[in-house]
Amino acid sequence: MSVARSGDWWNWKVPTLLASGYASLLITGVSLQPHHLIGLGYIMIGLVIGAVFASVVNDYFDVEDDRKAGKANRLSVFRPSVRLILLMIVILSGLLFGLFFIRGVMSGIWYLMAWCSFGLYSVPPFRTKKRGPWGGVFDALGAGFFPTLFVASAVSEMTETNIPWWFMTCLGS
Repeated sequence: MSVARSGDWWNWKVPTLLASGYASLLITGVSLQPHHLIGLGYIMIGLVIGAVFASVVNDYFDVEDDRKAGKANRLSVFRPSVRLILLMIVILSGLLFGLFFIRGVMSGIWYLMAWCSFGLYSVPPFRTKKRGPWGGVFDALGAGFFPTLFVASAVSEMTETNIPWWFMTCLGS
């Protein structure tokens, strides 16, 4: 999984998102059932696909800059055609996840917004990572804010309950 840079996010991001999911389950007041844990597993699969997208799209558009700077880039070892295929596989995986596992509009919006944030962060001509503080804003939105709201929204839809606005606000902050 070196292309996915999982070591960059696995240890610190996954536990916080799982905690958000579990807290969202608790706040619904629904009795925890095995299918809820399976649902959380599917939600986490979607988040992992999104994290892989963030890593791959960033490295894809950084290959030349990283080469000039003498910086390691996990995609640089592949030919341009293979890099493009890897990026397309990740994007297709995210689309398939969205089509088959996202149940509601709000979950879909939060999931898509995380992807858009990383696209705007990495992809020219937007490439906010080169635009000072905007890079940090889009990175934070894609890495934390939107995924956390996706988790809570997906739990709400999975349990067919409403999560209180104040709880969503706390998660998003």
